[in-house]
Amino acid sequence: MTTICEVVATTALAWSLHSSRTGVPRTDNILHKLHNYTITRGVLLTIVQILSLVFYVAQPTKLTWIAFHMCLSKLYFITMG
Repeated sequence: MTTICEVVATTALAWSLHSSRTGVPRTDNILHKLHNYTITRGVLLTIVQILSLVFYVAQPTKLTWIAFHMCLSKLYFITMG
């Protein structure tokens, strides 16, 4: 469920940034950088969430999935600022 929410949030933010172009080169450059950052952040978090889910479903008796799950909170913090 969190993977779907992450994809929806990333898509909405990327679309909003893409449609906010002003025609002013300096502002458009900043919006382009924010757009790229948003996509990169979303892809990274989605990949880690999917890996966590795959390992949980593939090996429910082993705790391999916890490594990815524990990294998520740190990744959220790192990608926020």
